[in-house]
Amino acid sequence: MTGSNGDRHLTGTVVWWACVLLATTVGGFAGPVRGQTPPPVPEAETLELQTSDGVQLNAAYYPAATAAQGATPPAAPVAVPIVILLHDLGGSSETVAGLALALQKRGIAVVAPDLRGHGGSTERLGGGASLDAKTLKKPDFEAMIHSRGGRLREQAAMRGDVEAIHGWIRDMASRGVFDMKRLFLVGSGVGAAVATGWTVEDAAWPDIASGPQGRDVRGLVMISPTWTTRGFSISPTLSADVVKRAIPILVIAAGGDKGEGEKDAERLFEQLKRARPAEWYEQLSDQKAPTPNPKKADKDPATLFFLELATTAKGDGLATLSGPSGDVAGLIAGFMATVAPAGK
Repeated sequence: MTGSNGDRHLTGTVVWWACVLLATTVGGFAGPVRGQTPPPVPEAETLELQTSDGVQLNAAYYPAATAAQGATPPAAPVAVPIVILLHDLGGSSETVAGLALALQKRGIAVVAPDLRGHGGSTERLGGGASLDAKTLKKPDFEAMIHSRGGRLREQAAMRGDVEAIHGWIRDMASRGVFDMKRLFLVGSGVGAAVATGWTVEDAAWPDIASGPQGRDVRGLVMISPTWTTRGFSISPTLSADVVKRAIPILVIAAGGDKGEGEKDAERLFEQLKRARPAEWYEQLSDQKAPTPNPKKADKDPATLFFLELATTAKGDGLATLSGPSGDVAGLIAGFMATVAPAGK
């Protein structure tokens, strides 16, 4: 059986955790109620931003589909949840467009950049050698996550790819467009490592007299996360407190024909759950019920989730999966609604 992503779906079971989460999703995440007319879906917009080292960053912005957009007369802006969606090595905003659109229809705004060397983000201000995904090295990946230099974030000397997106989001949030209490990072493949690294950088900003400058990430989603890519490793960031203990994390992996990416996902989950012995949840693709957690009491909320889907899709292919093997957008929306419900 061939799915829309060219994936040969494996025989699998319905993910129990997804059913529970999607049954309990609240306004702005789950999409229209059956029988209701869905809200209009705005056209995607192109953003042109710049990093501190002169990379011309291209990004696709998907405004959330909300009932307010169909109101007459126009309603006031509704602060909606926002996702920064990061593609895998060799991909672009286009290779994760399916996921962005699916989240958008559920009332979630999405910004999907072309990371440096990819898509429309290959040129530097003032000329110089073009960036190419095929030749990126460790310093290039590190530059994607930079958010440092000085005491004031708005004047930071080093603002990489994700930080440039974050600056634009904060500006829009100040106008009431986005809810900064519901900012999530979603990364696929090496994009998961970039998302995790930037989450650590964001948390490192010190508070100032006017309030916090960082710790904006409410949750992190890693899809087929890779451990090491051309010397750039996710390993150092996994020991940071914000990743070890502070924020909710969802790891999504493929359960069929496991390659290095899925083995990396399992390894990552095993390391993270040691710091959250009573807070983890796991369901494998061949299970009809979740793996029992002997240390978890009913009153303990889960903050670390590992979901394995019955598919051979990897990276951006897994990120855009929708069909019998699983609905990744639905899983992410359910995760967001569970850990960051509207109004809290």
